[in-house]
Amino acid sequence: GPADAPPVLDGKTVSRISAFLVEGGQDATPAALRANAGIAFVGSYLLGMGFTFDDDTSKPAANRLAEMERLIAKDPRNAERIRPYIGGEEVNDSPTHAYHRYAIGFFDFPLRRETMGDTWQNADERQRQRWLTRGIVPLDYPDPVAQDWPDLLAIVEERVKPERDGQNRDALRERWWQYAEKRPGLYAAIRGLDRVLAISLTTKHMAFAFAPSDMIFAHRLGIFALTSHADFALFQGRVHEVWAYTFSSSQTDRLLYTPSDVVETFPLPDETADRSAMERAGKEYYEARAALMQSTNKGLTETYNRFNDPEDQDPAIIRLRDLHAAMDRAVLDAYGWTDLHPVAIHEREWEAQDEDEKPAPWRLRWPEADRDTVLTRPPARPQPKPPRRRSQGRGRRHAGPQAAAPCVPRVRRAVVRVSASHAAQLSSPGSALRCPRPLHGAAVPAPVRVGKG
Repeated sequence: GPADAPPVLDGKTVSRISAFLVEGGQDATPAALRANAGIAFVGSYLLGMGFTFDDDTSKPAANRLAEMERLIAKDPRNAERIRPYIGGEEVNDSPTHAYHRYAIGFFDFPLRRETMGDTWQNADERQRQRWLTRGIVPLDYPDPVAQDWPDLLAIVEERVKPERDGQNRDALRERWWQYAEKRPGLYAAIRGLDRVLAISLTTKHMAFAFAPSDMIFAHRLGIFALTSHADFALFQGRVHEVWAYTFSSSQTDRLLYTPSDVVETFPLPDETADRSAMERAGKEYYEARAALMQSTNKGLTETYNRFNDPEDQDPAIIRLRDLHAAMDRAVLDAYGWTDLHPVAIHEREWEAQDEDEKPAPWRLRWPEADRDTVLTRPPARPQPKPPRRRSQGRGRRHAGPQAAAPCVPRVRRAVVRVSASHAAQLSSPGSALRCPRPLHGAAVPAPVRVGKG
């Protein structure tokens, strides 16, 4: 067609095709939002199963639960440094998200106290930091050290230190009694909370669950310092699902959920939005899902397998789907998107590229057009109320709304048709026609088929 003909995308004339193969002019990746800092964290990376107590015989490096019980019976103080340890397996597979493991945790404690040439009280901050980095502190150091629990330290020295001695990083070898990644920001953020929101970072289905806050969370968990059912509704709902599947990587049929990519950049509803409907809908959905899992003795993965299966018409599954739709409605309203009425449909996760390819899993999701609309629309800002008249004649001041975060359309997995007149523009070196991250393990972008529209 002529060079000045409008571009055609999926058989539809559009104003512009972005680098992400959707209509619009936004080609940049989303930026982290300051308002989202401190919401989501990755769990601790222990690097040494000798920290743990676990009766699973497939994990020979772990200590047995009987040994933990013996140590606590010997000295009840040992219980101070042992906590339940939970990972993605428990969150996704247990109907009640129950833990069965425990872990010793010295966090950022120094190793021991020794007679030094100076005292902690008289040392300056620089000297104190050197001592803490080395792990040896003066006798008057006022805070705990790992040697205050000698039974537990002996286990870690015997079962963890040999593994750490072979590490290349100096810090991992020298501070063998501490986790490789302690995540102090995580545990500071959740201190004082009765529960947190958790998600397995490698998961077949994006599924959140509440967990008690007094645990050691494994590095394969994403932990949110959030406690309300409204927060659950916001992140379990399909608005966030669209965002997560766009900006996270994937591996075969597994989502690799990355908090830095999909939480820190995720535009939230306006802070003045009414959250009561989300709270009610989230609570009803969460409790119905929990009851279903317990009655069937199935965890999140198996439950969402059924949820996404178009042939499963069990009344309890149908009710869960209806409750999910009601929860999505509450979230859309919180964003101010009262004009959007998407209806979830069963679709294949991706389109097969040839007849010999194994069919993709089913997923109950919004149609593609609705997903693209959600991605490219910023949250609505409530209209400020008229200023109240005062006797002095001055009106009430209203804080201006924050700038909406840039939203970026997702990369299409399906084959996309563009008009021939725009093929050269899209395939030019500067068009950035590539996936921001591999999709389902692919190292190349989704294919583009050039045609006449």
